[in-house]
This record gives sequence, structure tokens and C-alpha cells, in this order.
Amino acid sequence: MPTKDLLQLIEETGHVGELSRLLSTFKKRHTGRLGKAELIELANRSAGASYRYPNPEPALMVAIVVGLLRRDGRYILLTETGKLFLRLESDNKADVTREQASLLLGLLLDDDSINMRVGALFRFFGKGSSGKLEAKSSPATWDRLTLATAKILQQLGVLEEYDGKLFLNTVFEPIFPRHLLRLTALNEQALWARLEAQRIRAKRAEEIVLLEEQKRLFKLGRPDLAELVVRISAEDVSAGYDIGSFDRDGAPRFIEVKSSSGRAIRFEWSVREREVAFYYTRRYWIYFVPFANIVERRNFPILMLRNPAHLISIGKLTETASSFVVYSSAHLSTAISEAVSRARLKEWPT
Repeated sequence: MPTKDLLQLIEETGHVGELSRLLSTFKKRHTGRLGKAELIELANRSAGASYRYPNPEPALMVAIVVGLLRRDGRYILLTETGKLFLRLESDNKADVTREQASLLLGLLLDDDSINMRVGALFRFFGKGSSGKLEAKSSPATWDRLTLATAKILQQLGVLEEYDGKLFLNTVFEPIFPRHLLRLTALNEQALWARLEAQRIRAKRAEEIVLLEEQKRLFKLGRPDLAELVVRISAEDVSAGYDIGSFDRDGAPRFIEVKSSSGRAIRFEWSVREREVAFYYTRRYWIYFVPFANIVERRNFPILMLRNPAHLISIGKLTETASSFVVYSSAHLSTAISEAVSRARLKEWPT
């Protein structure tokens, strides 16, 4: 029997709010570990606490797949991501808060199948008269999987309905990766406005890394070096790294900051960043900031990857091209130059 994908599991759950109901049982019991049968029973006891009847078993599968919970023998354990999810909880434990929705959206976009389905959905969206992204066709004409994807995003509050139309909530726009936003029928001004929001998120991630680097050096007994940590990108965006820092012995550490709305390590880097990484090797680091859209309350560790060039060479990181430079051969360039010269001679006879 084929394994169900994440979209199917969420459909069986009925509503993403079941994740909040399920995980809140750990908070009620003041524990990070529960037996599966006990967890299911406690979630079922919450019947009547909301308009929905509990549906814990498929919700448990979803929570495990996205990394909120994990199995450990006969026990179900709360992960660090699950703990973060609970810290963002409100009094209404049967629905998700906006911050929980942001976290869940990031986790869902880590999944390739969901990413593909959201891309298919966004092809139906474009900028409306209000300036917001809105559905440009009737959902009644969409296929079943696209409708299911839209339903999940509505449950998260990412899509909102007004006067029979679906709109993308602008609060969530910076969470979507650039390649998905480009699928929508945006004009140039609207696209740049949305990319600017992502730039601000990246800047905030760099500021967080700078503070963490200063703390690290203080703990190592090098307050003198902590004072010298600097955000290079503020003055030179072509340096190939964002933060200039140090190892304990005073040797330079070149840090490129990458961030994501989810947890999976996935980022783009420029040709210049790649060149600098391969030049400095062990002195070059990628500091990856997960859940960067909720940085103020995330309290989640920054992932530090030393020598990404080596990690790529041994297969621990996979590098694929996201764009290409196209240039002419020497023969074609000569032919073009001659053609241009002839055209000029015809246009401007002597």
C-alpha cells in the first residue's frame, strides 16, 4: 500500500487546528513524553471544547511528519519544534494562532509535495484592484488537489475570503519563497514590494546572528573580540559573507547568514558567496536561521555549518543550479559585430 503524502494526511485530519489540540495535551500534563494510547485518549476527552470533534490519530501522523512530535519506542515525544509551537499557543487550544500558523506554513513548505501544490495554486492568483493577491478564477474550476491545498491555507488564515473571493493575507507573504511568489501574476512594483519584506527578514536574521556571535565570544572569554564582530553586509554587499567574526584564537571567521520560514536547510547563494566559501574553506561558515519569520519568539538554535564547500564535496549538502548565464561563442560574437557594422554603414553612409 503506497505511503500517504502530507496533503492526504492533513485532509484526513480535517483541520490543522487539531495539531494545536493534540499538542496542548503535553502542556496540560506538564510533560514532554506520553504514551500513544494516553495521548489519543487525552485528546479525545477535549470533545466539546470546540465546534469540531477531536481527530487525534491522523493529527498525530501529521505532527510526526512535520517534526512537532517524534516516536521513541512506545512513547511520543515533544520535539524542540513542538515546544516552540506550544510557546506560541493562545487560550483557544483547538485552533492555531497567527504565529503558530506562520510556523506551520514554514514546515509545510519544507515538504516538496506541498511546495509543488502551493505553486500550482498560486498560478491562479494575481494582483487585484486592492493591491492584494487574489484568485483570478473561480475555485469551482480548480482540480481537487488545488482545492484541498487552498482549504489548508484557509484554515491557517493564509487565504481569506471576502465577497466570494479568495485573497492572500499580506502578513504571510514574506514567508513564501521567491520562486513561489514569481508564479503569481504580479506586476513589477508589487513583486519588489514583497521581495523587500523578505529582505527585511534577512536583515533581522543577520542582526540576530551578530548578537549570538558576540555572546559566543564572551562565553569563550574573549570580550575583546566580541566588540570587533561586525555586520559586513551593511557596508559591502559584495563581500561574499555577512558577518565578520573570530574563533577563540583570534583567527577570522567569515559568516554568511541564511534564513528560512521553515526548518529544512535550503537556501540560495550567489556566485560571489560561493567563490568566497571555496576560497576560505574551514574559515567560512553558513549560519542558518530557521523559523526566521517568528524570530522575536522562536528561541530556536541557529544551525552552524562550517566549510559548506567541503560539505558539498562529500555529499552532505546538495547543490543545484537555480539560474544560468547565457553568453555567445566567439564565432557568434564576431558574426553579430560584423552584422551591426554593416547595419551602421547602411544607416549612416559616408
